[in-house]
Parts: sequence; structure tokens; C-alpha cells
Amino acid sequence: MSSSNPKGIQESFYNLPYHWFPEDRLKEFERKEKQRIIFEIIENYSIKPLKKYLDVGCGDGRWTSDIYNYLDRNVNTFGTDFSKRAINFANLITPEIEFKNHVGEDLPYADNTFDLCTSIEVIEHVEDGNEEVFLQECSRVMKPSGLFILTTPSWNLQLTEHHYRHYTVERIKRLISANGFDVLSIRGQSLPCYGVKRRIRRIMSRNSKIWKFWKYTYKEVSQYKALNLIIAAKPINK
Repeated sequence: MSSSNPKGIQESFYNLPYHWFPEDRLKEFERKEKQRIIFEIIENYSIKPLKKYLDVGCGDGRWTSDIYNYLDRNVNTFGTDFSKRAINFANLITPEIEFKNHVGEDLPYADNTFDLCTSIEVIEHVEDGNEEVFLQECSRVMKPSGLFILTTPSWNLQLTEHHYRHYTVERIKRLISANGFDVLSIRGQSLPCYGVKRRIRRIMSRNSKIWKFWKYTYKEVSQYKALNLIIAAKPINK
């Protein structure tokens, strides 16, 4: 069961821009592996040239900035988030990106605007009953030829207090397909690691020589075994 106030808990995290904090070796590897998959999806499915990119639920802007830099900073880039605190941090850290304080269910952009839209670890934060509108809004602001990338925790990851839900492969595919998109691919990343095994991994990850032993727990894996799902989709019914 989720907390009665996941959104409030998430907001409390933004006392600081926590996504920008230094990461241990394994967490850095996890981010790099997710970047690799996302960048590969952009290369495989986007139609060049990309002119406008939107990150929905950008938080403090870390992922927005990562993708912006990957695109060689030559794409007009925008980000939105429900948290005013997070947006203030994002504007401070990456002023060359236009960040706005808006919920994903009501985006402040015209129809058919963006070539690329991402939503990185966001839909699990959307309140129950609003998932459909959230996805429909993402589809609305995208060009017919655009690429949508969504990542979210899978059912294999234990539900945390700041998330409303996690998804099976079948549920997220049905949800996306029913609300404005055609799913192109679903990929998985990271394997479950709980209890004693997780404690051992945490201790060993501090060692500069043997931390790499645990990299396999963060690599790309079958979507059905994964903790995280990475979905590529394109708008339909445009």
C-alpha cells in the first residue's frame, strides 16, 4: 500500500536538489546505464532534426540537463514539474533550459509542439485517476512524428511511500496504448536486491576494487525481471 500523501512526501525531498548530489559508484553506474538505454532509444526512434524537447515531471532538472547535454545543447529544451521548490532549483542550476511550475495533467504548451518528450520516473507520482489525463496531455503537445520516452518502477520493486503505484509490463503497456500512444519498445533495467544481499552490496560498493562485482544488479535485463521499465512510444490519432 502507498502512503496517504505520496505527493507531500516527494515535495519534502526538495528541501535540496537531491538528484544533483554526488553518487556512490554503483548509483552512478545505474544512472549511466539508464542514460545509455535512453540515448540509444533516441538514436533508434527519433526523426532528425530535433528542434524542441520537453521533460514532463523534471524535478530539479538533473535528467533534463543530461538529455539536453546529450543533444549537444542545440535543441530548445523545456521542463515542467508540480514542485515549485524543484523548479526553482532547476532554474538556478541550468538557466539555459526553460523550466515552468506546472502539473503534467495541464501542460502550458500548444498542440503538436515537441519532437521529443520524456517523463523519467514520474507517472508513479501522478495521483490515482489522473494517469490517463497525464498521458493524453503528453501526447497532445507532441508532433505526430515525435518520440515519447517514459520510465517507471515495475511491479518487481517494493512500493515506496512517495509513489502511488508500480506497474506490471502489461498494465503500463495497456495504459500508454489507451491514451494516445503506440508502444515501440519496453526495456528493463536492474534486478531485485533486498535483505542481507542488499546490505552486503552496500558495504562492498564502498570498496574501490570489488564494487564492480555488483554492477550486474543494475544492468539491462528482461523487462519481466526488471525493477525499472523504460518505454519508447510514438503519438497516434494525430
